[in-house]
Amino acid sequence: MIFEPEWEIVITTKIGAIKISGKKHYIERIQLPCFKSDYLKNKIPPPSKELKNKLKKALFDWFNGYEEELRDFPHKISGTKFQQMVWMEVKKIPRGTTSTYKEISIKVTGSPKSARAVGGALKANPLPLLIPCHRVISASGTLGGFGGSKKGALEIKKELLRMEGIKWER
Repeated sequence: MIFEPEWEIVITTKIGAIKISGKKHYIERIQLPCFKSDYLKNKIPPPSKELKNKLKKALFDWFNGYEEELRDFPHKISGTKFQQMVWMEVKKIPRGTTSTYKEISIKVTGSPKSARAVGGALKANPLPLLIPCHRVISASGTLGGFGGSKKGALEIKKELLRMEGIKWER
């Protein structure tokens, strides 16, 4: 499925420029700085001034410890049934805590054997922060992957965890 947004905006945050795009009044994609792809080439018009201000406030609040506005922001997400189940489970992980791929697998399928598939679903997560996949780590205590472990992605994951008060020593 090809994603064709109606609007997009790049917002500067504590971790760098974040690109948000969507249709009408809802968001469909959040791209963190480690996922740069034509980042600053705004070929698509920005959202309305009202929506732009709401997005900026929601991100500002998220980075200052208040997730409610971003979590409740109208959004539309497309994925397989399994991906949707994983994403819904990951949305439940409270700020400042982590879960493991294995724990998510058990909650979604009843078995730890789908931990790799959970990782695949999180790699496809189009709405990081709203679906906080950075809070999922490996059962061994390592960070695991992040966005397919693109260059700089694990540093972003560490920074997000640090901002939530999770000390990462490994």
